[in-house]
Amino acid sequence: MNYLETIADELILYIFELCNLDTQHTLVFVSKKCRKVILNKRLQLKDSLLDRALIQIEKQNYDIALNILDEMLKIFPESSDVWKEIALCYKQKDDLEKALEALINAKKYSNKSDQYFIQSQIYLHIKKNGGFLAREEINKAISLDSIDLRYYHFRAYIESGLHRDESEGKDNDSIEKLREESLERELSDYEFIITKPYKRMASIINNIGAVYFEKGDHQKALEYFDKSIAHCNYYLQAYFNQALACKEMNNVDRALNVYDTMLDINPNLNRIRTLRFHFLLKFTF
Repeated sequence: MNYLETIADELILYIFELCNLDTQHTLVFVSKKCRKVILNKRLQLKDSLLDRALIQIEKQNYDIALNILDEMLKIFPESSDVWKEIALCYKQKDDLEKALEALINAKKYSNKSDQYFIQSQIYLHIKKNGGFLAREEINKAISLDSIDLRYYHFRAYIESGLHRDESEGKDNDSIEKLREESLERELSDYEFIITKPYKRMASIINNIGAVYFEKGDHQKALEYFDKSIAHCNYYLQAYFNQALACKEMNNVDRALNVYDTMLDINPNLNRIRTLRFHFLLKFTF
């Protein structure tokens, strides 16, 4: 029993004593009402803390995000959502062992469709055929739950690199065809999500831009990166892609401004400072 449930029990007993409730019907009614209030507050607290963690993830402050998520585990030790975000942080920190450990915990506490979702993430760590196995698992999740947009998001993410695995041993024309087909499948999932309300919409808009960047349409890609930043002005991945697009279009001043903005958002990003320095050297000399 966590502390929120303990508070609920104490609150119910206090109300009973305060109001001198004596009939069984009244006691049951008040008990249900109290537990409903506590449950709603519990969900609100979880959403609020997760949002705080997501903000730090989008700023690439993974250690700060992990601190928030670790504190959440004390309240929600059996939350699959918390464990999944912990796995994401460790993946971004290149600690795959801890990422997999967190995913296994997430799977333990998840429902059936979510288990397929988590299994697909685990399969991505397998070098040979991992992407194909991951796609099979996420398709199973979608077949069980076609409403949860996270599944479409992750399927598109899988698809973004799958054509590279499919291209082994094929000629250039076949490789290009596979690439185009893969990009279209990826784009289809993103365009489906963008028509719905979604918490990570900035990521979806950014990823649409990344598809167009892969297609070689840098101007259209930049438009989507701009839209992503307008949607979430601290989403660093969109800024990073924005800088790449500016570099491809030889827009040196804007690229440098983007790097500066990234460092304003997160001054600890030494790799961005290094990228900015090398970029400046390249276009100055």
